[in-house]
Amino acid sequence: MRGSRAICLYISFMSEAAILGFLQNNESISDSGQFAAEHNLDHEEVKNVIKSLQGFRYIEAKETLVLTDDGKKYAAEGSPEIHFFSAIPEEGSISKDDLEFGRHEGRLKEYAEIRDGVYY
Repeated sequence: MRGSRAICLYISFMSEAAILGFLQNNESISDSGQFAAEHNLDHEEVKNVIKSLQGFRYIEAKETLVLTDDGKKYAAEGSPEIHFFSAIPEEGSISKDDLEFGRHEGRLKEYAEIRDGVYY
């Protein structure tokens, strides 16, 4: 148990040293995942060290939100839920056979009521 604790402390120390060393010569770390990969560090450990350094007020961390590939697709084309609701005619119902779901059928069932094979 003692050895594994020492390994964890060593990994944490290496991540901390890499972050602080990098920031001495650079203005910021724009992507912690990329930083971790470039420095052969575990991304979760880097995030934990960033939180710790921020807690001690050694660094100022700002959250940045980025779109995933799915997020980019949904932003451009609309979410599966939007496509689902758009497919329902104004009369308020459509048969299951007339609607194509793909991999999102399970999630879309949360948004509609099914009666006799018809989604409402």
